[in-house]
Amino acid sequence: MTSKRPKTGVDNYKDLFDSRLSTNLTLISSLFFSLYPKEENEVFFHELLNRMETLFSNRSEELKILDLERLEAGN
Repeated sequence: MTSKRPKTGVDNYKDLFDSRLSTNLTLISSLFFSLYPKEENEVFFHELLNRMETLFSNRSEELKILDLERLEAGN
């Protein structure tokens, strides 16, 4: 079974992650620091970002394709 990858401006999944993270970083940061004081938890925020990249790269091919389809659809 072969799946067709949508045509987007994203060359690879690392670019997709970086693009989506840069788009949502302000929201992620504000939500995180609304729960945890910045002064005491900034190191944990950076750990979260590192884990997010690792978890994203470990997602199944099907989910990565779904991400690309949603991105192309404007979601």
